[in-house]
Amino acid sequence: MASVLVTMGRTRIRVRRRGRLLLALLLAVLSVLVMPLIFPARAHDGDAATVTVVVRPGDTLWELARTYGPQDADTRLTVHRIRQLNGLATAAIRPGQRLQIPPR
Repeated sequence: MASVLVTMGRTRIRVRRRGRLLLALLLAVLSVLVMPLIFPARAHDGDAATVTVVVRPGDTLWELARTYGPQDADTRLTVHRIRQLNGLATAAIRPGQRLQIPPR
């Protein structure tokens, strides 16, 4: 087993600095890896605060947003939020479809 004895003052300082830098880097990496375990992301927090509506013939997203969405919200934003909540690429909906709508 080999051991190294550093006797020069400048070299000892460099070794200490490098060690501190590596320790700080290790702590930063560990904190990034451990944080998601301590504070897991909540993917479905918004889903609990929605109203489920079954689409009937003749319904439109605009009409559903005005009828069931927040009263003081801009209808365009409510339509956009409904599309986001339900993964709709367009505003096209069909009878029998279940939609999550932000509540009043």
